[in-house]
Amino acid sequence: MQSPAQLLRTATVVDLTGPRRRVVCHCNHVIFDGIVIKSRVVRLLPRGGAEALCRCKAWVAVPATYSDTPP
Repeated sequence: MQSPAQLLRTATVVDLTGPRRRVVCHCNHVIFDGIVIKSRVVRLLPRGGAEALCRCKAWVAVPATYSDTPP
């Protein structure tokens, strides 16, 4: 099993054909602008996907796809 740091190094966005819908927290802070996750803390979930920590300390689901197998 890989450490979270190793998982972050292998994190990739799969669909780069265009921007996705932006994600806004309940405090109206933009967490994901359609291309970039605007958070310093991102939690990768074990079954895929991710959550980003907002400045109001709420975890917000953001689109992310990753693989824990080495490239």
